Order: sequence, then C-alpha cells, then structure tokens
Amino acid sequence: MNNPEPAQKSPLIYIIIINYNGFKWLDKCLRSLFETKYDNFEVILVDNDSHDESAAFVRENFPRVRVIVNADNLGFCEGNNVGIREAIENGAEYVVLLNNDTIVTENWLTEIVAVGESEPQVGVLGCVQLNYEGTGFNTFTTEEASEHLAELENPETARSWIPMRWVEGSCFAIKRHVIEEVGMLDPIYFMYYEEIDYCRRVAAHGYAIGLVPRSHIHHYRGGTSRIDSKAKRTRELMLHRNRLIYHMTDPCRVVIMNLGVYFLALGRECFGRLLRGRFTGAWELISMQPSIWRSSEEIFHKWKNDRSRFKTRRRASG
Repeated sequence: MNNPEPAQKSPLIYIIIINYNGFKWLDKCLRSLFETKYDNFEVILVDNDSHDESAAFVRENFPRVRVIVNADNLGFCEGNNVGIREAIENGAEYVVLLNNDTIVTENWLTEIVAVGESEPQVGVLGCVQLNYEGTGFNTFTTEEASEHLAELENPETARSWIPMRWVEGSCFAIKRHVIEEVGMLDPIYFMYYEEIDYCRRVAAHGYAIGLVPRSHIHHYRGGTSRIDSKAKRTRELMLHRNRLIYHMTDPCRVVIMNLGVYFLALGRECFGRLLRGRFTGAWELISMQPSIWRSSEEIFHKWKNDRSRFKTRRRASG
C-alpha cells in the first residue's frame, strides 16, 4: 500500500506594513489581516519614528507582529527596504507591501499566491482596490484600470490576472527571486512613484506586472499623507519632484533621450497649469528645479545602475 505524499506547504509570505503616525488605521488593518485565509504568512510592522504610540499599541495588542522601529523617518522606500531585508533573511518566498490604511478580505492573499505560483512570467502582483468603506472601486482602480472595469465587476469570469504597466504600492506582492534580481525600492524617491519605478525596472528585466481580479482590499488612499495641511503640501511637492526624476531615469533609454522626455514633461506640466490659471503652481514647479538638479549625481547613478542591470539581463537572455 502506497503512503500518500504529505501536502505541500504553502509558500512563506512576509507582509510588511510601513507606518508613520498611523495609529488610527492599525487596529482595523491588522484585525482583518489575521482573518486572512492563508496558512503561511508573517507580518512585520516597520515604524518610521512615529510619535503616536503606534509601535507600543501593536506590540501590546498584536504580539504575532514583528515590530521594527527606525530611529528616523526613512520614508516609504527605505522604510519598506528595512522590512524587505528582514523578510528575505528569514526565508520569504514572496514579500507583500501593504499600507496601514487598508482592510483586506479573507481570500486576498490566497488569490495573489495562486496566480504567482501558476504564472512564472509575472514578477509583481497587485489586487483590486475598493473604497475603504463600501464595495465600490476606489480611485486607483477606476483611473489606472479603467479599461478593465467591466471585467473587474465580474471577477469569477475574469482572467486570472490582467497585465498592467504598474500596480500601486498599497498592496504590492513581489517574488523573492525578482527582488534578488531587480533589487529593492529606490530611496531616491523617499515616497511616491517608487512602485511605478519598480514596476518599470521589473518589466525591463522581462517580467510582467499583474492585477489579480479575485483579490480585493479596501484602501483609503493617502491616510497618512493627508493628515494635515503640511503633509498634503509635502505630498504634492514630492509627487512633482519624483515624476520628473522618473522621466530622467528610464533604464531602457540613453541619457539624452531621458533628458528630452524630462523637459517635455516639465513644459507640458507648466503650460497646463498656466492654462488653468494656476500661476503659483507653475512657479512652484519651476522653482523646485534647482533642488532636483542638485541631486543630478544621485539621479545619474540610479540610471546607470538600472541601465547596467537591464543590459546584463538582455545579454543573458540572448
């Protein structure tokens, strides 16, 4: 009589939650997370020097969570990288970045892993985002996946995954070997555009980016970055700065082409603001240029590194 083979263990998933003064979101986020119907995951909370007792609250109420407290606010990128390094060192087969202003559904992770395991060409996976309260799609889904809304409204008959240019960092699943090949998030961005940049780098290495129609989370969007007028202002400036850096660092193009795209994007943005009567906004965009160009050495170094990885991969693939 043949003995049945033991059931294969599910891939080990490390979920990383970056937190900066996000106390108000953590209870709902973590409670939903531990109702996830997946049998092999760990959670790391990386706290970016919060001042609202976030870390103490999590330690007391969610002892299963590994809490890492940074001495300074390292931003979304390097803060998450701290967690990614910890996850990789502990054998993670997938790393999932999850925002604190989210509430996950029971099967969100099971559906992501099912696609990841069956589709080796997909390197990064994201989920369908719903409003924080309610069942309607949030603005990420309606704007970035607008051409797929009819399909997303009927997830049971939808494709298992939908190719995307990028998926949002609020729920961002990366395969271990992709991290080892492509690297981690680039701290040059601090926050915003880092996931778009990462998806571009992943695509340059020959992997696809996938949206999983049967994986759902509720996401408030901007729960931490819009807590007050100063945070909102910082958010707007970082978005503009990083958009321009993104244009300058495409690894698939040479420097002169990237500069051309950069100046074209800058001109369009300024002209659009002037047409809308936003003269102050146009001036702010122009006035931030010196600070961007002071980072030119760092920007060039990023492009050079990404370009080198891209060319090495292209040679290896023949």
